[in-house]
Amino acid sequence: MTFSVKIDSVPALPKVIEANGKLRSEGMELLNVILAAICNWLKNRSSERIRIWKDGVAEYRHARRWLWRARLASSEDERQDALEEARIAIRQAIRIGMPDSKEWFEVASLAEELEELHYAAMAYQKAACSRSPVSVEATVRLAALRAKEGRKGEAKRIVSRALKLNPHHQEARELAQELSREEI
Repeated sequence: MTFSVKIDSVPALPKVIEANGKLRSEGMELLNVILAAICNWLKNRSSERIRIWKDGVAEYRHARRWLWRARLASSEDERQDALEEARIAIRQAIRIGMPDSKEWFEVASLAEELEELHYAAMAYQKAACSRSPVSVEATVRLAALRAKEGRKGEAKRIVSRALKLNPHHQEARELAQELSREEI
């Protein structure tokens, strides 16, 4: 649903506003109609976003269930099938999206566990972009993931960003030292 107001459909301001600056009754009616339309549009947009997020969270939960099935599988074929279903679900969850950085972090961790490194990096980036407590941890995990992929220069830049956010973060300091040693 889109909302637009044509300028020529709005009465001329001198008709709407009296000389003392107060809105006349027809001006108030017009403003009420416009505000009601804007409120409806915002409500619909918000409910659509919430519905999408619920779908993303449902896919994440679906992936977790498949991972547990893989862990409990009695045969290797069952295990591989369950892991593939978990991978499909986690990719879908990341494509759909999550409501906040905490969920992005959890999804990224699960994607990393499922060895979906590209998707894990995407989710860690989403979690790292926020100003929440998990943003530093997500930044460190993203740096570790980049180092694991062999992208050491990028990993160094990312871990230095994490250390700027929290210079006392132990895991970030250890990763920075490890990356410095590998360079020598």
